Amino acid sequence: MAFNKAIMIVPVLSPSEVADTITYGLIFYLQEESREETVRTIVETFEPVCFMAHAPPKGNIVLLNFARTMVETEDALLRGKSIRGVKDVKLLVLRDVREYSEWVDREIDKKIQEKEKVPERVLETAL
Repeated sequence: MAFNKAIMIVPVLSPSEVADTITYGLIFYLQEESREETVRTIVETFEPVCFMAHAPPKGNIVLLNFARTMVETEDALLRGKSIRGVKDVKLLVLRDVREYSEWVDREIDKKIQEKEKVPERVLETAL
């Protein structure tokens, strides 16, 4: 599923457990005509503080970053908005991460069980 980009695997980090650190996300809304150059500039600008980036071929870009103070998050927001080709940026400060991935495990198990079931008609024909 990860290979086909049906799911995205990212490190699970609980922001409340990392001392003296603020985890925040930036969602970038881009002008599509200058997308490639804008993405490169965003990644280069935030590389020192970014621990996860999602930049699909089209649509919004999401970066997860860390900071030491709220002032740093605000500075990052303003720096992001000043990048040529960026229409808008939203700042999300993460307080905690809750994992709700059991449903993925259940769906995978269900699909495996469906594949393992041999249809009764096939069994009757084989006999």
